[in-house]
Amino acid sequence: MKKKILAIGLIILLCLTLVLFTGCGDSDEETASETTNSNSVTEESADTNGITEENEEVNNASISTDRLEDMDIESFNAQFESYEGDIIGANIRTMLATLINNAEINGYAEEYIPTVEIIDEDSNETTILVEEDVDSYIEEVTRARTKIVNSHFYTVEFNYAESGLIDEIIINY
Repeated sequence: MKKKILAIGLIILLCLTLVLFTGCGDSDEETASETTNSNSVTEESADTNGITEENEEVNNASISTDRLEDMDIESFNAQFESYEGDIIGANIRTMLATLINNAEINGYAEEYIPTVEIIDEDSNETTILVEEDVDSYIEEVTRARTKIVNSHFYTVEFNYAESGLIDEIIINY
């Protein structure tokens, strides 16, 4: 039941993020500039082969896809970036719960399941959790989550893939 509530909450958060970011940062001038650029390409295409409407649709679709992809990346990263720096264990456990929920929702998309590296400097032990299959990843993150001490402080840092997505979360104790 809790997993369903978390999943619904995450979906609502993603929907709100999409609504908030749709059109954000685009002034009328930028939008007009994009439209003008699209239209100039379309006009050139129309001169050569007479399919103006199809070219315009393709140009607009590629602009929309790029924005959606950027919003997906920002939304995904935002779930974790608030945990960067020195964080108390209770918040680390929350972040790991978010990772578990994310793996349950995005298990089909490997790039949305970051590697987790937990370094315990006291015992010189490093645990690396890599998504080989979603179920084992969830089990390992759940197991690691139970070992986090709520009152201890941990340092969290991220590594990013070329796409801009967080692809590794490093937790130091």
